[in-house]
Amino acid sequence: MESQEHRPLLRQDAGQQTEGRGTARRGTEAASQRSPSGEAEGDEGEDGESPLKKHARGFAAASLLFFTSLPAEASLLSDLGTGSIRFYQTFVSSQDGENCSMRPSCSQYGLEAIRRRGFFQGVLLTADRLARDNPWTKDRYPLVGNEGKYYLLDPVESHPWDPRKDKDLPSSLVAGGLSLLVPGGGQLYRGHAGDALSFLLLSGCFDLAGAYYLQRNNRNWGVGYLLLGGIFQAGSVYGALADASFEKPSLPPGKSSFELENLEKASASGNPLDRLRLGDALFLRKEYPAALEEYRELPADKDTRMAWCLIEMGNYREAAPLLAGYSGEVLALEKVSRKSEGKARTMSLFLPGSGQAYAGRWDSGFNAALLNLGLFGLTAYTVSQRDPIGLLLTLGFGSRFYSGNIENAVRFTRESNREAKEKQLQALRSKAMFEPLLP
Repeated sequence: MESQEHRPLLRQDAGQQTEGRGTARRGTEAASQRSPSGEAEGDEGEDGESPLKKHARGFAAASLLFFTSLPAEASLLSDLGTGSIRFYQTFVSSQDGENCSMRPSCSQYGLEAIRRRGFFQGVLLTADRLARDNPWTKDRYPLVGNEGKYYLLDPVESHPWDPRKDKDLPSSLVAGGLSLLVPGGGQLYRGHAGDALSFLLLSGCFDLAGAYYLQRNNRNWGVGYLLLGGIFQAGSVYGALADASFEKPSLPPGKSSFELENLEKASASGNPLDRLRLGDALFLRKEYPAALEEYRELPADKDTRMAWCLIEMGNYREAAPLLAGYSGEVLALEKVSRKSEGKARTMSLFLPGSGQAYAGRWDSGFNAALLNLGLFGLTAYTVSQRDPIGLLLTLGFGSRFYSGNIENAVRFTRESNREAKEKQLQALRSKAMFEPLLP
């Protein structure tokens, strides 16, 4: 009976509380409706935009200006970045042969970027460069090189970006926003489909690897791969922003080419002195067969010049009779001790690093042996852990460094032979070299 008597009272109290809340809510709505300027609507200001949105926009703009305007003074992060790249160049990059198609190489580019632009911009520029070093976008860069080896010229100063100086900032922001949504989206918007694909593959593969390891509760590897994927996506954003300011490096015509053209015109007249100048100019440009043809047409004072052309071309027996008084030393060049490139290749094939040691590069041989041994052990570990992604990575890097070890063995042997012969040539040049007649 007592509980039944109290129930109406409880319902009455609850009804009064509900009615009080409704009255308060109606009062608040009425007060907001009475506010003509919208100030009573809560958080909006005079222009109808909330302070939170204003602050977020200002923070984003300030962050953008901060990270793109950081000074390049030495700092702990910059020292750490440049030190890491130096370590990579000494112990890792030196063991996989010459694989970078650009100049400066990607590691040297990263080193210069951090030194000139600071750590944050340097990392973004390096990620952008690594993705742009692909086989699909080559027409944007001029070729440099000699002796049959050509590289794409892409210095750090070709990629300046300052939002305060960007003449097409809206388009740059659109490109950056697209890359923020999808890695490579900004590059595709700029018309560089190859770079877009490269960014998408790099960032996507790292993200997938990170998700895989997180699913296996391996947080360290998972976070590490996700961080790498994020760095490449940030590099895609920065590259898309900076693309409007890209300055294609130009190669000014060399003075020697202009002079050579004039000499060719002059030698056509049949003047022996002009032909002599042309031959000497070709000799200095290391165009020995062409210089030899010019020297053959001279009426006199040509034997020494022809001999040196033949020596530089490796025809020692033909050159010996022409270099009066030094024929024995010319023939001795054939007997300079030469190390076998095939032997160096075979040694490094069976024992990584031994071919480099055979060529006299003991430091490189030790690094190659240590690196290949470590990758072999890491591959065995990934097999024991049944880690397919780790196995693919170690096999990929392992095969690259193993083949680079063989390539380096051959290259160092060739350089050793060239250095030994150069010592003999220097001794002969000091005695019997002619004085080129400059234009």
